[in-house]
Amino acid sequence: MTPLARSILKGLAAETDRLLALDRNDFATWPADWKIALSDLPKLGVKLDLQSWSGQPLYPTHRQRCRRTLLQLEAAGLVKLNAKWGGRVTHAKLTKAGEAAARSLETHRD
Repeated sequence: MTPLARSILKGLAAETDRLLALDRNDFATWPADWKIALSDLPKLGVKLDLQSWSGQPLYPTHRQRCRRTLLQLEAAGLVKLNAKWGGRVTHAKLTKAGEAAARSLETHRD
């Protein structure tokens, strides 16, 4: 697995965990983007944040590399890619195999 693929899997897992750990008792005081992210989570997964997950600016060549890596991860059965509005991929969700892979990456630090 490439370093970029590892970064994307770790980022997806971390963002999913962050959203699931939010205190739902304070739901009324949450910013709107948190509410939308949490409502999208079960069906679509988390919104892509490739720049943050990869740690590099998203120049066109790097964005293309990330896109290809996401397609490889989907082909491997580790993620499910979703397009919220039908066009471009906007969200990704870890599959059961992807969750296991991300957890194993977290236990084996680089």
